[in-house]
Amino acid sequence: MVRPSLDAPTVYAALDLDNALDSAVKKHESELREMEVRKLELHQLAQQQQFRPSDEVTTFKIVKIVKELVAAGIPLFDSMQEECRAAIPGLGAVAASLFGVNDAVAACIQRGGDVRTIVDISYPIIDNIREMLSIGEEVYHIHQLGMIFRVTEENIV
Repeated sequence: MVRPSLDAPTVYAALDLDNALDSAVKKHESELREMEVRKLELHQLAQQQQFRPSDEVTTFKIVKIVKELVAAGIPLFDSMQEECRAAIPGLGAVAASLFGVNDAVAACIQRGGDVRTIVDISYPIIDNIREMLSIGEEVYHIHQLGMIFRVTEENIV
């Protein structure tokens, strides 16, 4: 770990080992506190939704990067038979195009599935939205969605 000077040109100096370790520990403690807050929020949300975890599900995974989301999402789309409802941010439409999610959605539609997506449509992602429409996906706009990703299906066959 280094500390930049306020002078120009900037000079970087190594931090004392104890200070560097203290800083790293504080960062991890902060992340842990943030996770505890999220855990409490999820617990409260689950109680409000009267969520009942399945006896079949014994683990969960926190998805942090797009690659993990795609790896988890494509099998979900592949298993859908009837309908899919998704709410994604604009960049989610870009990721769907780049990482093969649209291919899985197209296959779902070809099997007779009904796919509807809500997304904050903006000019930079118009081509991605056109791709979604071209495969038969219904796309709806909502300004500043404010959620990351959610997929639901009433009857998974």
